[in-house]
Amino acid sequence: MKASIIVFGLHYLGNRIVEPIKIKYMEVITMEKKAFDLMMARYDALVKKVELLKHKANGKRLEKWLTGHEVCQQLRISQRTLQKLRDRRFLGHTQIGRQFYYDPEEVKGLIPLIARIKSV
Repeated sequence: MKASIIVFGLHYLGNRIVEPIKIKYMEVITMEKKAFDLMMARYDALVKKVELLKHKANGKRLEKWLTGHEVCQQLRISQRTLQKLRDRRFLGHTQIGRQFYYDPEEVKGLIPLIARIKSV
């Protein structure tokens, strides 16, 4: 068995470098108890405000938006046509994850355009 040696952070096995050793340091921050308590009280107040806002909203904001499927049904268009309208910026949208949402007012504004396209 060959001896391994560590020199300047490099791990030598015999006459070759095997793998550099990664040294991780942990940073320790100290503070007075009063400052820590104040920081935690402000954090708790922030958490309570966020929870209150979540409770107030309770999904109401999202109810105002239409899904892609709903827009396709209202305009009687395909998913691909909806994608073209979105890509060509005729219709604004909001994306959450892989789901697109549309403003009902913008969808209503597209009805004359879609009617004109379908009549041609």
